[in-house]
Amino acid sequence: MLLKKKELTKLKKYAEKELNNKIEKVKFFSLDTITNEIDKIQESYENEDYTFFADLADSVIFENISEEYRDDFSSEDHNENILELAKFITQDYIIKLKILIKNNYVVLDSEKNTFEQIERINLIKEKKYLTSEEVSLIYQIKKDKLLDLRTKKMLKYFQIEDNAKVLFNKKDIEEFMRKYTF
Repeated sequence: MLLKKKELTKLKKYAEKELNNKIEKVKFFSLDTITNEIDKIQESYENEDYTFFADLADSVIFENISEEYRDDFSSEDHNENILELAKFITQDYIIKLKILIKNNYVVLDSEKNTFEQIERINLIKEKKYLTSEEVSLIYQIKKDKLLDLRTKKMLKYFQIEDNAKVLFNKKDIEEFMRKYTF
């Protein structure tokens, strides 16, 4: 008895748990290893060779199929069902691996950005004079609040020339922070 696409889709959901376990094991591999895994599976998929997941498909079918299927069992139809389910599983696995790689790149980009931010902050902390953007970043004083403090002359500042950036002495800001924050 050949299974309908709807039944195969239902069985694919049962295979999902095993597939997720396999992804769990692979997710800590290097990006090169994961890419090689994708290439290997992709090549076998393109050659219509689904043996990589045939055992999984076979066990999923027998663990989750109806009595009617077992009663009307024929090995030829069963092999066809295994191949169809293995094809679905292979497609899912390739997609999950590609998502895993994409997520790894997102994490790497995030870590790189975090490192760059830390480096930038460390460089700013070494300066004697800071711009309003740098003051906002380091001391978490919003720019509009900084402007308000300047206007009320609560925070010393200077400009080297007209229409140039406003600069704050780092010592003045630190003294202000000690005086007005808890």
